[in-house]
Amino acid sequence: MDQTGFRDILRKGLPYWDCLSAQDQNKAVSSAKLNIYKPKTIIPSGTDDLSPGIQVLRQGMARVFISSPDGKQLTLKRILPGDVYTFGISGLLDPPGPLSIETESACEFLVIPRSVCRELCGSPAVKDVLIREMQHRFSQVLRIMESVAFSGMGARLANELIEQSHFASSSMFAITHERIAADLGTAREVVTRLLNQFQQDGVVALLRGRIEILKMKELIQIRGEYLGEVSRTIYPDLY
Repeated sequence: MDQTGFRDILRKGLPYWDCLSAQDQNKAVSSAKLNIYKPKTIIPSGTDDLSPGIQVLRQGMARVFISSPDGKQLTLKRILPGDVYTFGISGLLDPPGPLSIETESACEFLVIPRSVCRELCGSPAVKDVLIREMQHRFSQVLRIMESVAFSGMGARLANELIEQSHFASSSMFAITHERIAADLGTAREVVTRLLNQFQQDGVVALLRGRIEILKMKELIQIRGEYLGEVSRTIYPDLY
């Protein structure tokens, strides 16, 4: 991809692009590089000047997650094409924090190094946009943690299935019980038990490595309005 393509991606992805001078826009484009990752790759983070400062997903899907000391995971958000990894303004801080990114398909990230990001973030106008963006992302994380704390596992599982259906643009999608358990921060056995109950109720069909939603209205009722509102907040373009 040439620099014209890079410019289009950054113009659409960076919320503060219009606040940058023409010189800084050119600097961002010239410093950007395209990183390609295979599925199931943990994208490394670092604190040196050449490590990623801002990453814009051009193609594919990835997830942002946290891990407990015993290895349990909880997915906070999925990164979709056009999204900027701004949880990771942590990428501009030392240390980068406990968040990790794992690709769920083949992914292409357009990356700007930390050293260049620090230069771009120097103007008051850019800082103002970044503060608002960080507040928005922090609010999203709080909503996710509230949903974990105050919603039952059945409702959270229903929400996960609905979101996966939206991601796949289909009522049938490929996913394992282990992946769902990692997303929800629970045990695979819990997920399997609840999915079997959903199947007995005729809401879903469990296939080999896939799940098909048979009754979306019933699944939405199980999810409840609260989790529906949270999901629409996190993924407004899906609804």
